[in-house]
Amino acid sequence: MGKARVYRTTNAGASWSVVQVGTWHSMLNKVSFGNDQYGAAAGWQTSGGLENGSVRTTDGGRHWVNIAGGGQLLGAHLRSDGIGWLGGGSGAARRTTDNFVTTTTASGPSVAIRSVWSFNATTAIVAGGYVNGGCYRTTNNGGNWAYTATGNIFDLWFVNDLLGFCCGEGGVLHKTIDGGITWQQLTSPTFTNLHSVYFLNDTLGYLGGEASSWKTIDGGATWTMLGNVMQFCMSLFFTDPDTGYAVGVSGQALRSTDGGDTWNTILAAPFDVIINDAAIVDGALICVGRYGDVYRAPLACPAVAAVPTVLFDGDELCTGEMPGIQWYLNDEEVTEGTSACITPLVSGNYTVVTTDALGCISAPSAPVQVIITGIEAPHTKAPLLHPNPSSDKCTLTFSDARTRTIELCDAQGRVLRSERAQGIQHNVELRALPSGLYLVRGVEEGWAVRVVRD
Repeated sequence: MGKARVYRTTNAGASWSVVQVGTWHSMLNKVSFGNDQYGAAAGWQTSGGLENGSVRTTDGGRHWVNIAGGGQLLGAHLRSDGIGWLGGGSGAARRTTDNFVTTTTASGPSVAIRSVWSFNATTAIVAGGYVNGGCYRTTNNGGNWAYTATGNIFDLWFVNDLLGFCCGEGGVLHKTIDGGITWQQLTSPTFTNLHSVYFLNDTLGYLGGEASSWKTIDGGATWTMLGNVMQFCMSLFFTDPDTGYAVGVSGQALRSTDGGDTWNTILAAPFDVIINDAAIVDGALICVGRYGDVYRAPLACPAVAAVPTVLFDGDELCTGEMPGIQWYLNDEEVTEGTSACITPLVSGNYTVVTTDALGCISAPSAPVQVIITGIEAPHTKAPLLHPNPSSDKCTLTFSDARTRTIELCDAQGRVLRSERAQGIQHNVELRALPSGLYLVRGVEEGWAVRVVRD
């Protein structure tokens, strides 16, 4: 307990595996991305009680770290310029201008803030309930708040700085055309809870709800029920007028390619989850929910091709397992070089290009220079290394006690640190390193072992 799980898929969502342990253990409630790299999620109720549950990512949702600052947090919004807000229980509020690298405490209204929206460095809207439920607007960083809409609000969405919508408990539904200064109550298509509102423009919009989901083509004046969308739809959004996604509380994900007329399952529900919100980031679906779980599933090729990592331990060149792999020597294909690891037999610069389950082709890896000397170095059996992966440190256990020179290298074989090891065990510190593959090798003895910093 106390650490959450991050899952990934390498087969288009057919199965999931744990790839990171380390996000703050929390009920993550909302997720928001400013661009394809920077994002934040807000949550509450850790194993220690009502604690800070906000986390941030700088690599498109692959890894997450805790955001400093307390509060029982529920709502998050981040803009492309790095301005954003977090909101939570009892009016807890924090704001940022640097993608949540740092945050400043703001005085929020006395309401459980479930959703937030940032307009600029000083103006924002927070919304929620149950007591004093509704939308509140500030133009001075939370110095004052104007109460502008009623109801227990679950979600906010703005098409631009003037046109916006909010929805919530019991089908409550409002529209603003002046940036949230005033709100018009719309005739809701349902009396059940609405968890998600999304508009592509001033006429085309969608609602995701507990009993049904809905579509409008006239700005919310009338609504048509969407068929085949799961109950308890927690997030429903479109990337263009044809292509949309619906994510249920179970984690099941649907996609429509005809504007919402029909829906097909693209991701089965992971085991034992409760999903509260989702977003599409650079071709990947990001879902957040119970226990601080963050799920990431690539659905389309990213705008910028991935760059594979190559690890060279002196004997083999290795990259991550992929459906398609091709190694190159001096930009020429290596014959039969299609496995995750190859043994280089000729001196030169080696690179690799990979193809994932979606058919997305990577950029070439950084070249690794290999020099074949024909002189075999003395080789000693490699020591045991544990734990592996590790986020803190790993321990080498040798078969005998002596003084050794140990080098820590990056995935391209470049030496990052050299140490003297004495005795039967030696600790290798990893906490200051970025996540990734590394190599620990014995200079005099010729062994090398791989380690993953998670």
